[in-house]
Amino acid sequence: ASCITSVDVSSNAAAAMCLTDGSSTTVWDSYTDETMGGGGGHAHWIMLHLVEPVRVSTLTLSVGHIEDISYRPAHVKVSVGVSEAALVEIAEFAEPDPNHPSSITEIVLQPKESKLATHVKIDILAQCQGGWDCQVNGVKLLVEKDTVEVPHHALSPWASSKSPLRFFRRDPAHAK
Repeated sequence: ASCITSVDVSSNAAAAMCLTDGSSTTVWDSYTDETMGGGGGHAHWIMLHLVEPVRVSTLTLSVGHIEDISYRPAHVKVSVGVSEAALVEIAEFAEPDPNHPSSITEIVLQPKESKLATHVKIDILAQCQGGWDCQVNGVKLLVEKDTVEVPHHALSPWASSKSPLRFFRRDPAHAK
């Protein structure tokens, strides 16, 4: 099951579903047509809203089915946070030579540090060969659920008790 509940994008919102549909052949394509609310330049963004707070271990952008290399992201930054107003940058990718890009099919970003997140923002700051619009086939997240350690002194005495009554309190079947 996906931990992503919804996706917002800088432009072409109708195609945002292509980012999480699991297909390598569909594509989110930004556009710069100002009359349609397009990107208007080189920078574009993708905002992922998550079901619950998690720690992002890896974020992968699938870019393997892009025919025109000038649409492929060349500079990407990833920020996470528990709200859109509290985002912190955790990873960055930059194509070493955007005018002669590599033949990668995935951009894999691993965080510099682990942060709890319910929002993940992907800023696409530049495209290869000076392109204006970008295309992304998909977004995949590898996440870890945050586990909260409960101090022993915060537990009820029944939790560690050897009394048979603790089972009656925990198991409703015994409460009849």
